[in-house]
Amino acid sequence: MFRCIVALLLTASLTLAADFNQIVEKNFDASHLKKVAVLSTNGNISIKGSKDNRIHLIATKKIKGSQSEKDRLLNSLKITTREENGVLTISVKHLKKGNGFFSWLFDLGFGDYRVDFDLTVPSRLKVKAHSTNGKIEVLNFNGELDLATTNGEIKAINVQKARELHSTNGNVAVDFEALPDFDDEFEITTTNGEINILVPREARFNVKAFTTNGRIVYALPQIGELSKSKTHLEINNGQDLVTLFLKTTNGDINIHARP
Repeated sequence: MFRCIVALLLTASLTLAADFNQIVEKNFDASHLKKVAVLSTNGNISIKGSKDNRIHLIATKKIKGSQSEKDRLLNSLKITTREENGVLTISVKHLKKGNGFFSWLFDLGFGDYRVDFDLTVPSRLKVKAHSTNGKIEVLNFNGELDLATTNGEIKAINVQKARELHSTNGNVAVDFEALPDFDDEFEITTTNGEINILVPREARFNVKAFTTNGRIVYALPQIGELSKSKTHLEINNGQDLVTLFLKTTNGDINIHARP
């Protein structure tokens, strides 16, 4: 009953609310870092690799509320950074305890708000990016990637070490510029979404692919041992090669050569 009342009040109040944004910009020296971690709830994460030895962060806070409460609501979303053992962690802290109707909804978790992150990061670094209700895009990285989101898609373009990519209710697309030439396993999974993989035509790797309520398309020359069914594909090209472990529910899996 309480949630129903809050939902009715929220619906009525949003007709009186306006959208407000606030941008936070920061720079970090990355010469001593080995990893950057970005943790977000209700927001997109976009990370581009560069040859510079610095990290440039733009965080865009977006809230819906009244003019009188906008400053309090925007400032209650605090961008926090912490460096420890060579890892820079960037996250959002929600400061509560405000006055006013929109602040009350906001503090209960019913308020309409999000924080989008745009970063430029040295491409050598390991990257961890986790979000809820947002998409993740990563471009130009040769370091290890750990990407996960709920209710959002994942795109990793021109990468080499997509170690763990997990989505729920979203597609996953990975364009491998190159694959490591050593024994390792990259796990790429989603629920209610497609998995689309591009690899160099000459790359050698192993595949373990599984889907439910979907099909698997492998459009590369098949060299090694093959095991295949409608919802399963396994290709073994050698013990010392990287393995792509791909799994989805309610979606197709497509593996093609890069153009």
